[in-house]
Amino acid sequence: MPIPSRAAALVGLGLVGMLGLAARPMLGQQADSKVQRTDAGQPARATAATLAPAVIAGVDMERIINEYDRYKESSEKFKAEALQKQKELEVMLAEAKRLAEQRDQFGVGTPDYQKYSDLLADAQAKFEAQKQKVAADFTIRESNAVAEIYNDIRYVVDYMAKQKGISFVIQIGNNEKVSGENPNDVMAAVARNVVYHDPSADITDQVIATLNAFHSRRKAQQGAAPAPAPAAAPAQPPAGGGN
Repeated sequence: MPIPSRAAALVGLGLVGMLGLAARPMLGQQADSKVQRTDAGQPARATAATLAPAVIAGVDMERIINEYDRYKESSEKFKAEALQKQKELEVMLAEAKRLAEQRDQFGVGTPDYQKYSDLLADAQAKFEAQKQKVAADFTIRESNAVAEIYNDIRYVVDYMAKQKGISFVIQIGNNEKVSGENPNDVMAAVARNVVYHDPSADITDQVIATLNAFHSRRKAQQGAAPAPAPAAAPAQPPAGGGN
């Protein structure tokens, strides 16, 4: 692991440096091997004593996001709004189609043909502009929603890690074999940083339970409040999902 290996490297460099100094006693001074060994070993023992064993846990972020009630609610809201915007765009597209049909009733080069050609070009331009605006708006809103959901997850994971004395929480997947029928699954499995994890180190279920309990309590508090509360530290998440 990167951090322990870096710590070990620093300890090693410290020992090498101290041994190097011990091997070059000052001119005219006789080296005392016992003192040198004591001096060289003491910092190493002190450093080792400060490095507590790392406690590692894993979470399946995909599962957490998909099973987080706030994400489900946000997805349903986005779907409803997207369908509404799609209907509005379909109306604009139908208008452009109507103008095209009217234009084609006249001969090319006639004043009426040119008139409807101009109207059609204007309708098509408005349709494209609105389509791009809707796409950009939904992209930004989706990004903000995902950021808020991620921050919720990170907050709960941070809370649980501190409660349980966990040093690192890493992203994990499942330990199941990968089938070659779906190339995307194969590539995702190959790209994983963690090939195997001990199921006992997986706190995904506990995070999901705590996250949803926290979200439910927050919604209840927001619904009962007559006005937005002043900015303050977020409420402590309720315990959930076991130890």
